[in-house]
Amino acid sequence: IDTSSQFTGDDWDYQRKTLRPVIRGRNYVGALVGVDAGLDLDKVFVNADVSGADYVGGIVGKKSSGSIARSASMGSVTGSNYVGGLAGSMSSVAVSDCYSISGVAGETDVGGLVGYSYKSTVQNVYASNSIEAKSKWGGLAGEVVSSTFATAYFDSTQWAVDFSPVGTARSTQDMLKQGTFEGFDFDNTWRIVADST
Repeated sequence: IDTSSQFTGDDWDYQRKTLRPVIRGRNYVGALVGVDAGLDLDKVFVNADVSGADYVGGIVGKKSSGSIARSASMGSVTGSNYVGGLAGSMSSVAVSDCYSISGVAGETDVGGLVGYSYKSTVQNVYASNSIEAKSKWGGLAGEVVSSTFATAYFDSTQWAVDFSPVGTARSTQDMLKQGTFEGFDFDNTWRIVADST
């Protein structure tokens, strides 16, 4: 992979109908890329069922450096260790304005947004998904080391996911209110229909 490149998707059309692919692998599995060392990912929207063993993510299995911005995943992500709705594992990555509503299942280091985060900065994100794991799991992240999460939220009632080492738990009802998402740019990046989406 050319680490000097950027990947920018089209503007998201909420009415767009797409197929939901099934992506299977062993280790380092993602709907877009298995291993990435430095890409800037922007406007990546994935609706897929992704499965593997270790380092499995809705968008990327393992990411070191670079960024993920204005991106989202839905569907399901299944693996063993380092499993996350957006990324299975990330190191020195900047994440902003992203969300995941993918169901996530694994054993260790399993999170609604990221399974394992090291020296990364994350802001303006949320997760609302089912989480199944045995240890080191959470609504937003499974395990976090030397990382910063700001204005990061997860739904604690819809799927009874009431724990995360980082982020703020909100009820499903609160997740439908714009006022819940302090710091989110609803003029240019985000939109919400109160009490509906």
